[in-house]
Formats: sequence, structure tokens, C-alpha cells
Amino acid sequence: MTVEQVWEARRLRTDIIRLRIATGLLLVAGAVLLFAISHPMPGLLVMLGAVFTLAATSSRSTRLRRLQRDLAREQDA
Repeated sequence: MTVEQVWEARRLRTDIIRLRIATGLLLVAGAVLLFAISHPMPGLLVMLGAVFTLAATSSRSTRLRRLQRDLAREQDA
């Protein structure tokens, strides 16, 4: 495992944690806006933003799993 791969894995892990926190905050903010304001559009737009952060989290998780799988193959070989 090279230093670059270690840093890439570390960066992906921190990105995933940050995006999960952001997703939770956006969902809570969207729910509050949805029920606190008479018009539902702002709350729905915030929740839509949460869906996009969830997609970003998923893609980074996939990249991290692929990196870990490739590193495991290199160590076995």
C-alpha cells in the first residue's frame, strides 16, 4: 500500500463522514421548513439537496470499497 493510496482512503473516509452529517442536517432542516412554512417548496428543495448529498456519499463509498478491494488483491499477490 503506497502513501498515496493510504491518503486517498483516509480522504474518502472523511468525505463520507462529512457527507453523512450534511445529509442528516439537510433532512432535518427540510422537515422543519416543510412544516414551519405555509409553502412546502423550500422544504422540498432542501430535501432534494439531501438526496444529492446522499448520492455523493454513495459514490464515495463505492470508490472506497473498490480501493480497499484492489489493495487486498495487491497484498494477496
